Amino acid sequence: MIKNVIFDLGDVLINNNPLEYIKKLGYSDEKTEALYQALSTDNVWHDKDIGIYENYIDCIPIFKKHHPELKKEIEEFFQESWMTEVYTPIEANMVLYKRAHELGLNIYFLTNYSADGFSYLEENYDFIRTANGRIVSSHVHCCKPERRIFELLLNKYQLTASECIFFDDNINNIIVAKELGINAVLFTDVQEALRLLG
Repeated sequence: MIKNVIFDLGDVLINNNPLEYIKKLGYSDEKTEALYQALSTDNVWHDKDIGIYENYIDCIPIFKKHHPELKKEIEEFFQESWMTEVYTPIEANMVLYKRAHELGLNIYFLTNYSADGFSYLEENYDFIRTANGRIVSSHVHCCKPERRIFELLLNKYQLTASECIFFDDNINNIIVAKELGINAVLFTDVQEALRLLG
């Protein structure tokens, strides 16, 4: 019997793709792609997610050092309002979160997020604050798909793995969750997820 729903955030409930925001900055297609690739593939994001850096401001000099040909564009990307543009709820998928509430299920987040990024979500979106609990990678200094971060969630909230359903868009995270006995579902379609939720 399912009693608990565990949600990944990025690309499940929250947009996590900066490309559309970069396009709004008005660069050529070539420059847009170069900036997107530079930012999205840089290990600095992972370091932020495990809490090495507390905020994005600390990362800007490192991004510029790694990509000196894009210094100007990197500065323009990290305007004060960039999170407002990049971290927005996926409205079409919020029906899944609402359905979990209607069913009376406990709701948890298990997410790879930087400390300042998650703080932004918590301050701006009510549904983040209504969950029963969360484990955020930057708070515990480890990321999915590390087994430890799943165990931290189960142990902290005394959850029985077989009573949990977990939605995530990354197959590696799904594999580890299943190894722990969690009913893990690769999230690809909100209607299919609703059907599985019941």
